[in-house]
Order: sequence, then structure tokens, then C-alpha cells
Amino acid sequence: MVKAMVGDEEVISVPIYEGMILPIDTGIIVDAEMDLENVTAALSVTGIDLDNISWTSKNVSGDQTKMIILMTIGCIPDQDLNISVSEYYGVGYEFTVDNLIYTVADPITKTAKVVGYEDDPVGTLEIPDSVVYDGIEYGVISVARAAFVDCVNIKALVLHVNTELHAFYRCYGLESVTVCEGVASIGVSTFAYSDAIKHVELPSTLEEVGVNAFYKYSFYGMEGAKLARTAENLAGKTFEGSSKVLRESFVAGGLKYSFQGSLSVKLTGYTEEPAGELVVPSSVEYRDVECTVATVAKDAFRGCTEITSVVLGANAALHAFYKCTGIASLTVGEDVTSIGTSAFAYCTGLESIEIQSDQIAIGTNAFYGCSNLKTIEMNDGVNDGVTSIGTSAFSHCYKITHVQFSSALTKMGANAFYKIAFYGEDGTKLKAAGDLAG
Repeated sequence: MVKAMVGDEEVISVPIYEGMILPIDTGIIVDAEMDLENVTAALSVTGIDLDNISWTSKNVSGDQTKMIILMTIGCIPDQDLNISVSEYYGVGYEFTVDNLIYTVADPITKTAKVVGYEDDPVGTLEIPDSVVYDGIEYGVISVARAAFVDCVNIKALVLHVNTELHAFYRCYGLESVTVCEGVASIGVSTFAYSDAIKHVELPSTLEEVGVNAFYKYSFYGMEGAKLARTAENLAGKTFEGSSKVLRESFVAGGLKYSFQGSLSVKLTGYTEEPAGELVVPSSVEYRDVECTVATVAKDAFRGCTEITSVVLGANAALHAFYKCTGIASLTVGEDVTSIGTSAFAYCTGLESIEIQSDQIAIGTNAFYGCSNLKTIEMNDGVNDGVTSIGTSAFSHCYKITHVQFSSALTKMGANAFYKIAFYGEDGTKLKAAGDLAG
């Protein structure tokens, strides 16, 4: 070890190697231009031949002065030397890499903090766990206090380090927060008044969530209960939602799910746009527990044109498969009880529908504009099938040639089959649900 001394006061103590540069505070060296021989200082060295050490001075970054140790290889017994010349920056030294401003937290352990930015960050911001500056790699330990206050143009955040007080306070545009494995602490009020967050992913390594870190956000778990905002409750989980209500979520088989009640989930989307046959299960396993898939959420697969067939095991909400023009066939499973408004509207490639469900309602405009639809089986001969058909449910489906109505049909809205007429065996035109049933 080498110690730079001023009188009886130790300034810094660090391991030494060839070409090392030691920082000396300019408050001690009054004049940065002074020769070190004129500074009252002493060098305390153990086990090193002083004849192999020379001293010079160097000015860097304005008023910061550094002392340079020039050493001869082999002068330190039983130690490996770093042959490359590198600079040794002191506590508080500030530098910028990729628009992020860092300060050195500990020059001995080579750690740094993110303290701010040069230009307002826009879009996705990723805070790394290490950074290289001037040939030195620093471990990044945290985002400092108030580092990104009022950064309203950040949309998504990926964090590899801890955060301190108010780190992302009032980031109104922030929608997605991903905290990576290895992070242990989210500081007090880190995301307070960042009111647009819809997605939060937290690591299993999380040990502390500061008071009001997610101010006024409500988190709900897989049992449907509201969770206290503690590391114990939130660690290792993902939450999604809106309006400051976030529910535990997960991915299975490339599909995204979010809890809506006790062990009941809705299918909210996908990790990669699906192609070919899409099977929506009636249940899915999460944390070794079987959970019911209650519904396919609004817009979940909207515009997914590469899907060619759907096996539907859950209810379909508004626009769930809107304009999925590649779907040619739809099979509705026995657990499905409703197909929502415009759920399959403008699926122009759809040719056949088979409904195996018992007691299902088809909503308004559910299949509106499915211009190539030809056959509809509303009763599989085992279950009762469709009980009601909403207004304009099959409107503008002009190529329909075969419909097997359910014996359970009791209600049919106006223009359910717009400009399509049904006739009985005796040639009588049939309009009412009771006439068409069975």
C-alpha cells in the first residue's frame, strides 16, 4: 500500500501499480502549478524500494491535481502489477458516458453513481451496472438522489442498479419500469408522481422498497388481494395495469396474462406476434397453481394478421381479434360464455365457425364484416350452444351458406344477419329467435 501524507493527515491509501495516478485535493495543494517537492508531504511505503519510485505532477479537469507514481516492474515483492497506465480519479470526480453523468463513489473499489444527464433522455432509458471511463471500469452502485426529476420524455426504464430518494420523481411520461436481477433497493419516493406507469417488473433480489417508492399505486396479487408495497410482497413479480392499479402478471407459452381475481386471469397479449394456429387455453399454470383463463382482453390480438386459426378457450372481449385477416377457422370451446362486441369484426379471411360451448352469448357486431364467412355451427349436438345473438353480429357476412342454429337460442338482435334471409321447409321467412332455434 502507498499512503500520500500531508503532515500527520493521511490523504489517500490505495494499492499501487505501475503508472498509477493518485488524486490529491486542490484544497491541500493550494497551487496546482506547484512542484510536489515544495509540498509538505511524506510517503509511507512498506516493502518497496524507494529508489524505484519517482513523483511528478499533473493537472486534469481544471482545478483537480493528481500525483503520478512511476514504478519499476518487480519493485513490489509478491504483488502482481498492472502494466497498463491508467488514471486514478478521486471521490466526486465527474465524467460523462453515453449522455449519463457519473461521479466516482469510491476510487479504491472503483464504484460510481449516476447523478444526471447532459441532454434530456427520450424514449427508453437504461441504467447500466458498469461503465468504462478512460480505460477504468467502474461498478455503478445507484442512481443518485433526484437524478432524473421531471424527465417527462422517458417512456421506458431498465434499471440495473439501486435507486436513491426521488431518483425518477415526476417522470410523467414513464410507462414501463423493468428492475433487473441484482438490484436490492428502490429508494424513498423513487417513482412518486410518475403517474402513467402501466408495467412494473421487479427482481427476486429486491430487499427494500422505500416509503412511497410507488406513491398512490395499488398492487394486487394472484389471490386478488391488495398487496402492501414491500419487497416481501413485490419481489420477483411483474405487474401490469392502468390508472395506478397494477395486477400481478406473467408469461406462459409466449402469451401474457394478468390476474383479475382469485386465481382468475385475462390474456392481455403476447411476447412475439403469433402465427399459424393460436390456442387460447381455458386454464394456465402459474407458480405451480392452476389458474382459470377468464377472458381474452380488449385489443389483445388486434391486427395479428399471421394467425390462421383460433381455438378459443376463454371469453373474447371488445376487439380481441379485430381485423385478424388471416384467421380462416374458429373453434369456440365449451367453457366460453361470451364473444364480445366486435371481437372478430373484419376478420375477412374467416370461413368457418364451430361453437362447442354450452350457453354462450354472441355480442353486437361480433363478426361484423367477415366477408368470406360461409359456415356457422352454433350447436355441436352435445351442448345447448348459443343463447343470444347481438345486433349486427353477422352483418355484412354475405357469403354465408350454412347456419346450424342452437336449440337454446332465445334472443336475436336487429340486423344480426343483415340482408341474409332464412326460410322454413314450407317456404315461410323466419326472423324470430324462436323460429330459428334448433
